[in-house]
Amino acid sequence: MQSCIIVDDEEQCRTALAALLAQWCPDVVIAAQTGSLSSAMAAIRRHSPDIVFLDIELSGASGFDLLEALHEPDFGVIFTTGHNEYAVRAFRHAALDYLLKPIQPPELIQAVQRSSERGESSAAALRQLQRQLLSDTPQRLALPTSQGFTFVAIPDILRCEAEDNYTRFHFHSAESLIASRNIGEYDKTLTEHNFMRVHKSHLVNLDCVRHYIKGRGGSLILSDGSTVDVSVRKRDEFLRRFMS
Repeated sequence: MQSCIIVDDEEQCRTALAALLAQWCPDVVIAAQTGSLSSAMAAIRRHSPDIVFLDIELSGASGFDLLEALHEPDFGVIFTTGHNEYAVRAFRHAALDYLLKPIQPPELIQAVQRSSERGESSAAALRQLQRQLLSDTPQRLALPTSQGFTFVAIPDILRCEAEDNYTRFHFHSAESLIASRNIGEYDKTLTEHNFMRVHKSHLVNLDCVRHYIKGRGGSLILSDGSTVDVSVRKRDEFLRRFMS
């Protein structure tokens, strides 16, 4: 059994999530439901939950304000929000999961399963998330893997390659790592760090592009000698960015 706290300033959202948990995750016990930052802090101290379902936008505050105020958290955070904004994209890789409202049962079940499987890795990831919150420009990603999380420096990433619903990260060191999320989830986050989705299957670090080979869409040769195709749809956008 796992205990949880639901933090959301909209009562109907708390009620809807509680109903989903009762139906689809019977091993999760709801210790408290709160709608404000202060009541959430009190509930966490009182109940010591395994999971906190945390809305991003609270009345007069942010879910991130709650995380900044905590010390040595030992629970997993599952973000819940109706807004797919940059801040959420940047930090979701260090949390257990991120659920976009309206929450779908399969996604909820998977998020709860991650909590039961990862234990200490989840708490460590949350502490990393706190450190990222205090940085103006986060330079690391926490990549979810089958064993937990692996923290990588963004400048060390050469390119990302889609493998079905997973993403293979290729690094300057010639090593690679498979993250258990699809490539689309890293697209907008890494775009802020001079990466570009040049093909539906390829996200590249533009600082590592050495040559562009002409063709219908063309292809790129990267600093490690690897070749990546550019889609016809992305060719003009790439050339504008590459030549600027």
